[in-house]
Amino acid sequence: MHTVYQRIAAGATLVFFAVFSVVAVLLALSSIPSLLVAWIGMVVVFFAFSFELRAAGSTRIAWTVVAGIGAIMVVGAIIWLGLSSPWGLLILILAVAAIGVLGSYALRQPAPVVALVSAAHPVLFVNPKSGGGKAADANIADLARQRGIQVRVLDRGDDLTELAADAIAEGADAIGVAGGDGSLGYVATATIPAEVPFICIPAGTRNHFARDLGLNRADIVGALDAFDGEIRMIDYATVNGRVFLNVASLGLYAETVSDPAYRDAKLETLKETLRSLEASGERFDLRFSDEGGHLHETADLIMVSSGRYEIKGPPGDIGKRARMDSGFLGVMTLDAPNPAAAVEAATLWAAGAINRFSGWAQWEALAFDVDSGSTVSIGIDGETVSMEPPLHFVIHEGAFPVAVPRGTPYGPRVSPLGSVGVIGQLWDIMLGKQPKP
Repeated sequence: MHTVYQRIAAGATLVFFAVFSVVAVLLALSSIPSLLVAWIGMVVVFFAFSFELRAAGSTRIAWTVVAGIGAIMVVGAIIWLGLSSPWGLLILILAVAAIGVLGSYALRQPAPVVALVSAAHPVLFVNPKSGGGKAADANIADLARQRGIQVRVLDRGDDLTELAADAIAEGADAIGVAGGDGSLGYVATATIPAEVPFICIPAGTRNHFARDLGLNRADIVGALDAFDGEIRMIDYATVNGRVFLNVASLGLYAETVSDPAYRDAKLETLKETLRSLEASGERFDLRFSDEGGHLHETADLIMVSSGRYEIKGPPGDIGKRARMDSGFLGVMTLDAPNPAAAVEAATLWAAGAINRFSGWAQWEALAFDVDSGSTVSIGIDGETVSMEPPLHFVIHEGAFPVAVPRGTPYGPRVSPLGSVGVIGQLWDIMLGKQPKP
């Protein structure tokens, strides 16, 4: 059950919801010209980027300038709104912040703990290059040794799965890795069948797995407390037997990240990939059946994840998983047959409304299959590999023991503004009832 402090926080959140709603309506009614200019600016940006993808030379530059003008219109309208109604805008911002902090606290569920870590021979693998050298900057290796943890600093070309398996064979009873999302799956491949607790030290660039697990990504040193922490059982996924912890992507994303230029110029590389596909007229040969059993011959993007990702709501919540033990794959597909559709989809994605795009679908499944007439490029937790079809994705429910510092929240902080039915949940919590999920 929720604590009395959570019940108070739930009631306060409902009050701030009411304040936000009233002020938002009043601002909208008094600022129709600003909202109209912002809407026109967004339309200009959308169509300019659409034409820019198809153009070349000076014409492409001209459409880029037009897109810039549209962006200036949007920003200018927001600034004008702030200058004309500063107190209203300030109240909205404060209300949103209060809803995010108090609502997230009120909705927090206690995490199921299987056991406490009792490791006699803990081991930590450290990737000194990951995240621009975060582990080295935090002196993780020395701090771990001071705690009695055996440390192995990785070299280029090391086989992480083999190293982890060797460590387990030598008696390791808790294994951690200080690195990015790309390193985690290799270690988990060895720890999962051995039922050895896995520990994530968020020393990568984005650390999506650590965030969704509930870890504080800004506290790398604090993550070492997991070696004396609590064990939870979460899900993991495989594609043709290969473990992945976050997401596996096919189509446009895999094609884009396989380009060496992607790391330093992400947006421009994506544009060049779209232009190349438009010029060739080719579509991805990716055949699959959707939730209703209907066969599809192609898709521009397929993303299969261990657990369902949020794809709408506040920008800070997009791309998060509310829980890591749902027992389902998350499947997302996108069909954008031309650059204009791709720009529309990207715009709606950025606005947290990709579910409104006609070529978008999202559902949950225990398994998912993709077939093709040739070798398929697939991005697995940020690393592009090639696999022979058919591709068979499977969720493995509650089969992955992970250790986290004691008291770690159950999943990431998610704003109530993006949750369906959150008003009813907060009302139940305030009244001391157990809310429906």
